[in-house]
Amino acid sequence: MLVAALAACGSEEAAPQADPPVHLTIAVSAGFPKNSELIFDSLVMAKGDDVLPLLATAVAAESNNRIFSLPLRKGVTWHDGKPLTADDVAASLRRAGVQQIQSVVPNGDSVTVNLKAPDPEFPRRVLARTPIMRPGDAKTGTGPYKLTAPDTLTANASYFGGKPQVATIKATVIPQAAAQLAALRGGKVHLIAGALPARYVEELRKQDQIGVAQGTEFGATTLTFNTARPPFDRPEVRRAVARGVDVEELVNTALYGQGTPGSPGFVHIESPLQGMPQPLLFDPEQGRRELDSLGAKAGPGGVRVLEGKAMRYRLIIDSGSSERLRAAELIRDKLHDIGIAVEVKPVADVRKISAYDMALREWPAPVQLSGAGLSWMLNTAGFESPALRTLTTSPVLQTRIDAAGTLQNQIAQQVPFLTLYYPYGSYAFRKDVYDGWRWQNGATLLNRLSFVEYELD
Repeated sequence: MLVAALAACGSEEAAPQADPPVHLTIAVSAGFPKNSELIFDSLVMAKGDDVLPLLATAVAAESNNRIFSLPLRKGVTWHDGKPLTADDVAASLRRAGVQQIQSVVPNGDSVTVNLKAPDPEFPRRVLARTPIMRPGDAKTGTGPYKLTAPDTLTANASYFGGKPQVATIKATVIPQAAAQLAALRGGKVHLIAGALPARYVEELRKQDQIGVAQGTEFGATTLTFNTARPPFDRPEVRRAVARGVDVEELVNTALYGQGTPGSPGFVHIESPLQGMPQPLLFDPEQGRRELDSLGAKAGPGGVRVLEGKAMRYRLIIDSGSSERLRAAELIRDKLHDIGIAVEVKPVADVRKISAYDMALREWPAPVQLSGAGLSWMLNTAGFESPALRTLTTSPVLQTRIDAAGTLQNQIAQQVPFLTLYYPYGSYAFRKDVYDGWRWQNGATLLNRLSFVEYELD
């Protein structure tokens, strides 16, 4: 009011007022993530398919990607104002306990990382995901926000990457999804940190003050066959069974359309491993013909008999998810149409059950973001191929990508598992409070790019 009165009485125009600071409250299911990239920077950051400098100004690879030299950005300080040093970075990397690192050597304003074996994926897979923490202090970082209370982040005004666009971020624990949504609608929280259940997405999109950001997180759900147990030790049986599963229907029904049908080769089309477009396997008529050719004859109740045994199998799923249950029921119904009986059995933890016929498994983002992740997943599924070794040992990135392509063709042919779908990551926020969220494939909205417009050399 005083500024307005002075402007009316004088001949000079009043200086424009700055926008009021933005204060966000986010709903979390448990505690605030203490290793958040908002608090701790990494040496480089992933953005799309690129790896960009952050604390390091460059990544110089030597000796066939076994040695990485990392010149550090000058003038970077910890949250308390003390300078970041090469000794600090080296100590933080050592403490991270990355098994493939042989040694970390500080040298003036740079750090050299020596690996036990060449790894062209090391910058994206490790450097971009390893937070740099001050030795002996797990709360102080160099990132755009300071942890000023167990549930509160405050903008770091001296952040080298640029001014954070939100003043404070406060987390409030709300365990139940329905209660989180009620708090969002009522304006008590401004972002739900966890991914939305698919059934809520379209409803929220219709509300004026609520926005939904969506994209792939590179997670996947697969129908995994126990390849150590007959008849699923035979690729031709697995492939015939896969012909009866309609992955597009699973997306439209179990995910309410909020996902992408799975590739028979597993790897998502947008993955850095370069997913290969492949035709879907669903073809019930072809599946029946293939089962006929295998000698699977119709038996009592329409259930086929193969090698003297009825084709009745148990499909185990993790309990507690309506999405998984609905997907399993749809698979059961579709396989019944080609003469296979399925019993859906919810269990506490699918990973702990070794005696099963088929299982619904969920795989997290890192599996599709690097050759090491894909190799781990394939080993877990009992899949063998010479290309697996190339995927993790070649010093040349393109050679690893080529190996991933070979593996995708082999997976589509041998079907040790069938990729059902890749769910979208969907996040709801109050766009009337803050609308600067930036989606990153494979990450949530709570990433540094949502709060800082980086312009680094």
